[in-house]
Amino acid sequence: MFTIHLKTFERSGLIGLEFPMGQRLLALAIAGVLAWASLSGGPPAPLGLILSALFVLGALYDEQWAFDPAGSVYFRLGLIGFARQRRWTFEQVEELELTRFRTGVVPGVHEETQGYRRARRPYSVLAIRFTDGERRVLERRPRRQQQALEDAGRQIAAVTGLTFVVLQ
Repeated sequence: MFTIHLKTFERSGLIGLEFPMGQRLLALAIAGVLAWASLSGGPPAPLGLILSALFVLGALYDEQWAFDPAGSVYFRLGLIGFARQRRWTFEQVEELELTRFRTGVVPGVHEETQGYRRARRPYSVLAIRFTDGERRVLERRPRRQQQALEDAGRQIAAVTGLTFVVLQ
């Protein structure tokens, strides 16, 4: 299955997770090939042009969590230029946490009574917990990629001084 994972960045005094530039370039390349194929050799192919436009929109997608060591957390989500932005201070942040879960499993309920066994895939989640009890997921990956999330969490915590907790 095709999945896109955020990548760790450190620049301009900020550290965090962002949508990879390689994915943007790939989407633009696919959009270009589709547009070229749709416009060359006869009348324009509407489906190809529509798909090309969707890939351009995909290239403009932006998702970013940025941590400023001076004491702020920024979140941006949407299309470049039209993204929704939020800001929190470190005083509002309780901790960064790495947790594990299985899809299709309700905590506290015996696993044997919960549906199809094969659907219970293990995942790891890097999240930020706020003092008001709110919890926001930074990234979710299959459990076999847990080390990458743990490394990102430790790196962010080391630069910002925020607490990082690994929960099992």
